[in-house]
Amino acid sequence: MIIQLLHPFYFIGILNFDYFLNEDDLSSHSPIDEATGENGFKDLKFRFTELKKV
Repeated sequence: MIIQLLHPFYFIGILNFDYFLNEDDLSSHSPIDEATGENGFKDLKFRFTELKKV
């Protein structure tokens, strides 16, 4: 089995509504397998910054 390293990338999503319930402007998320609860992608993380709504 060949294991390849993931290369970092940036995702910027801009929403016109509130999505996360926390009050912090910055949130961090990781993909979790729904069946096992394990994080198979330890190097894969999503960071979201919510802009203030005016």
